[in-house]
Amino acid sequence: MLHAALEPLGRAGALDPERAWIRYNLAVAYGDKGLTGKARQALLATLELDPDYRDAHFNLGVLLAAEEDYAGAARHFARAREIDPVDHAAR
Repeated sequence: MLHAALEPLGRAGALDPERAWIRYNLAVAYGDKGLTGKARQALLATLELDPDYRDAHFNLGVLLAAEEDYAGAARHFARAREIDPVDHAAR
């Protein structure tokens, strides 16, 4: 289902590159398709636009943990927890 979102999200991102939520949703669609490199780039772009985007930190933590970058994952999980202290998933 998210695969179908890649094209319209890519167009939306090109039209409005300053919207963090578009970059985030593009990252989710890339991740769903298994394009982890592109997902990582889109998550990093999301965080450049909005450093307090909790879901982007959490999902980047998941991606980094899967790549065995545990220190990087821990930093992003910690930041997600800072943003939302009751976030049980980031713990």
